[in-house]
Amino acid sequence: MLQNSCVIVGGGVVGIMAAHILSKKYKKVHIIEKSKNIGGLLLSKNYGRDIFFDYGPHIFTLTKIDDLNKKLFGSIENLEKKWLIHDQLFDGNFFLKWNYNSPLIDIRNLPQKLYNESINQLNKIKFLSQVNDYNSYILDNFGHTLKKNIFDKVVKKIYGNVNYDDLSIKSLKIFGLHRIIAFTSDLTLSLKKKSIYDERIAYHSFGQDRRNIKYFYPNGFEGIGQWVKDQTRILKQNNVTIHTSQKIDKIVSEKDMIKSIILKDGKSLDVDFCLWTIPPALGLSAGNIKFSGKIPKTRSNLLFHLEFDKPLKNKRATYLWNWDPDFKIFRVTLYPNMKKKIENNSSYLTVEVLC
Repeated sequence: MLQNSCVIVGGGVVGIMAAHILSKKYKKVHIIEKSKNIGGLLLSKNYGRDIFFDYGPHIFTLTKIDDLNKKLFGSIENLEKKWLIHDQLFDGNFFLKWNYNSPLIDIRNLPQKLYNESINQLNKIKFLSQVNDYNSYILDNFGHTLKKNIFDKVVKKIYGNVNYDDLSIKSLKIFGLHRIIAFTSDLTLSLKKKSIYDERIAYHSFGQDRRNIKYFYPNGFEGIGQWVKDQTRILKQNNVTIHTSQKIDKIVSEKDMIKSIILKDGKSLDVDFCLWTIPPALGLSAGNIKFSGKIPKTRSNLLFHLEFDKPLKNKRATYLWNWDPDFKIFRVTLYPNMKKKIENNSSYLTVEVLC
């Protein structure tokens, strides 16, 4: 028997997927989203002539849950009709020098003396530390030379002037930067058979990684925003009500249970179940609940969308990352390679700059 009312706060990927699942359990499902559209960072914008630029993430991968894959991608039998499928991503990166075969940092670009010190410290480590805090993890598993000359500089570029003591190692793992390229390709393949090295050193390219991972990008000219449009249509067909350009004004509770949520426009939504997908501090504030934790810090960035009247020279890379602290550029997205086609002998890309 269906329960009555469910409210999902936040219309990002988590909120969208939750709405699919909860619509089978509740008569009424509401998504509250402060932006004009759901999708969170999955957003595309048209700047004319059917050229769409993406914001935030672009690429999906299959999960290990068949039902979730069906909700994300639609019918598995029709994948190639709706999606551009990449067997590999050929990302590159810049740190002191360009590397067009991997998005990860190659410490062999360090001055020879620093490189020798780094390798000496790396090889002396006999046991992997499983601590969670950034400082201890890097010192225990890589040594002070790499921490000072690589990791601390990259962290400062990504997160700004933060206290390293406040960070967990997840701050690097989210980008895969807890692994580095440190040796020749052949030696790397040999060393990665040992767990003490496998957790710390990276393959030289995606081609050496034998995991069968496929990457998906919408097949069409509307970019990742096409997926959001499709999800919006499907959710509405499943009687999910989407409240966009809305914020929560008040949370009404009784005996530590949420009874209703009042929106900024005065509309009241009854709540039998509430799923909060955005930072908890915002919910505590709306519920007038005192808390002593730290409010998450944010980092601003600027997006520069560029179009050129010539095709790209680089025909493979989907992303080019820039970890070098001397540059403000963080990432470049190369759409012709993402979409596997060149339109009108031109090219366009997005440059992300950290502020």
